[in-house]
Amino acid sequence: MTPPKDEVRRSILRLQEPQRFRVIFYNDEPIAMPGDLPRPADLNSKSQLLSWLNLIEPDGETDPRGSIGLALALRPD
Repeated sequence: MTPPKDEVRRSILRLQEPQRFRVIFYNDEPIAMPGDLPRPADLNSKSQLLSWLNLIEPDGETDPRGSIGLALALRPD
């Protein structure tokens, strides 16, 4: 089984401009990557995501409701 962070890493690295992304993990509450808006799928944003992923560790319960609300508020297509 592939660890979830590996899947996130692979998925984001495949994105190409003009695509945009924002990653939101969850445990007891949402853990969104820094910034309020989706980021462009450029090398700088991808590099920042990879650094941020290294800081995230599983912890607490698993309640996805807050993360889903954050994601839907972004109005993804």
